[in-house]
Amino acid sequence: MKITAEIARLDRLDKNLAAVSGYADLKENWYGSGEVPFDEHVITVAKAVLSKLKVQPEVFPVRDGSIQFDFTSLKQFYLEATIGRDYYEIFVTTSDGSLDINYKTTDVDKIVDRIHKVIDANG
Repeated sequence: MKITAEIARLDRLDKNLAAVSGYADLKENWYGSGEVPFDEHVITVAKAVLSKLKVQPEVFPVRDGSIQFDFTSLKQFYLEATIGRDYYEIFVTTSDGSLDINYKTTDVDKIVDRIHKVIDANG
């Protein structure tokens, strides 16, 4: 059972890395609403973070040139992480809305650590 879960995680990682790599091809105004192209640094950091995660998120491009990770598989929390040009940020709320946490840093290892703490707390 554990091997199957790890294979699924690696498959999802491959898909996420391919999606993020593809964001490099998105040019200015890529959705028609004044979007910013993706900086190579943002793509590199997003791929590095994805490679370190024990649970793979849904990955989305954001209009301001950042990349958003949504962890929709967590039962107790809503977790969203953003990889921006000059910052990395997570937002966490409980499923009942009783707790909201917003954490911002410029340290990749700290953002990965915070994401893992929320995943671990999810049980």
